[in-house]
Amino acid sequence: MEKLYKEFGGRVEFIGMNQGDKEKIGPFRKKYGLSFPNAHDDNRKILSAFKARVPTHVLIGIHGTVQYMAPHMPGRKELEKLLGKD
Repeated sequence: MEKLYKEFGGRVEFIGMNQGDKEKIGPFRKKYGLSFPNAHDDNRKILSAFKARVPTHVLIGIHGTVQYMAPHMPGRKELEKLLGKD
């Protein structure tokens, strides 16, 4: 996700959602060199709203429609194709 963030960050908003111990998020991000924004999903509210399991990657189009939802990030070509939708 970091690689796609660096390539597409000017065209797509990336937000990592984390659960569990908030104190572990910072060290995890530092360990893996993650620079995209992050949020904490208290009580799994966001996960529940999307009826998703961990891990799930959700891409929401400019008009608020879900364009992609899967346990893995789309590849570069797939993301380019998705950017042409919505």
